[in-house]
Amino acid sequence: MSSDLLEEANTMDAVATTFQRSLEEIRREGIEEGIERGIERGQVSVLREFAARKFGSAVAETLVRELEDAPDATRVAKATEALLDCDAADDFVNRLREG
Repeated sequence: MSSDLLEEANTMDAVATTFQRSLEEIRREGIEEGIERGIERGQVSVLREFAARKFGSAVAETLVRELEDAPDATRVAKATEALLDCDAADDFVNRLREG
């Protein structure tokens, strides 16, 4: 095998290795993001059940609508605090909407 062909083969091997590593990293990140989203959705589901029990299903659905776009950990924690702190449904909904 000539040195040019050998160099080309080594370059192609390096490209393939780099591509494979990139795919593995993308998969790993996707899996981690999926797990995180699943946990957040599970937390919202539990919070919804508690809100329904305390304030009724209409308020629980409001909670879900408020959190469905971006149920990150901070928003879920604030909603949980509001659920524990508020005695009136209106107060709870207002705190949800404040962020």
